Order: sequence, then structure tokens, then C-alpha cells
Amino acid sequence: MQKGLILSLRYPIDKVIQRVERAKPDFVLTMNNDLKKLESLRSNYDGIIVMYTVIKTIGNASYVEKELGNKDAVYYEDLVNFVERVKDFIDELLLTAPRAVEDAVDALKKLGLSLYTP
Repeated sequence: MQKGLILSLRYPIDKVIQRVERAKPDFVLTMNNDLKKLESLRSNYDGIIVMYTVIKTIGNASYVEKELGNKDAVYYEDLVNFVERVKDFIDELLLTAPRAVEDAVDALKKLGLSLYTP
């Protein structure tokens, strides 16, 4: 069995790295899209990094902004640029689109991103 951690990058990165070093996980799931902290995590951790990201669409934008805030969500039109910015720091990307799954799937297909659905 593999061991993993869920990490919020809202905490100071030195504290996040200390937690990872103590736990020695096989993988980490990061929350938040702080690219500088993500880059620092990657340079200090050799395991698998999975980034959890919320997709905003026209259909769910007001819900996402009200419930989750605006900082960490990515509009589907910006997904290609977002993936380009994070691809060197992560191994996997876990996407969710609350209340707009079909919109997100359609948008990803239009953008030419391949989908893996377990």
C-alpha cells in the first residue's frame, strides 16, 4: 500500500517541506495553485506530485467563486496555458468541475487535452 499526504500550499513552504520530509510519503496531493511553492516542493521532493485543480466554466463560475473563491480555480479557456506552467513541477493533474462536469469534459476535448477517467 502506498502512503500519501494532502498538502495545502497556503502554509509556508518550509513547513510543508518539513512535513513531507518527516512523513516520507510515496505521493502528495497539492491543493492551491501557488507555482513558486510548487516549484520549491518539486526541488525538495522526488516522489509523485499530484495537483488538484478546480475548473471554472460559464456554467459553474458563480458557484465556484462563491464557495471556493477565485484564487485557485482555472477557467477552462486557460487550461492549456495552466498545464504548460505546471507540467515541470507535477506528475499528475486531478481536475474537478463542480456542477459542470459535462461542460468541463467538452471544453477539454475542444482544447485537445486527453482525458483519463478511471
